[in-house]
Amino acid sequence: LRVQQIPKKGCYQTLGDALQDATMGTTILISAGTYMESDLALSRPNLTLQAEGDGVPVITSHGTTMQITATVSLVGLRVTTEDPRAAAVLVAAGQPSFSKCHLQSLHIDMDSEPTVANCQVTGSTHTGIF
Repeated sequence: LRVQQIPKKGCYQTLGDALQDATMGTTILISAGTYMESDLALSRPNLTLQAEGDGVPVITSHGTTMQITATVSLVGLRVTTEDPRAAAVLVAAGQPSFSKCHLQSLHIDMDSEPTVANCQVTGSTHTGIF
């Protein structure tokens, strides 16, 4: 993972570590590969998580992979979960945007206003776009 625009500009081992150091306006560039994470909280405004280079980064977990409560952007990512009852992405608040993403499942609460463009949302069994 390569991060731009934060005091600790550089490389991180996990997306969770990069998100902890992120400030408003941070762009996190994610190389192709599979990233096993756990309940990532995207709560800082104006963050961008974006695929870098060739291939698609896959971000996955054993439960909900991402919980979004701010205006953030996801570009070119694949977000999955190993739990068929959990949402890969839970949008609880904010105005996030998703572009060119593949989301295994997406749960949108009423307190949010997401934009989803050129994305695939598949595999929702217990959760979906509400």
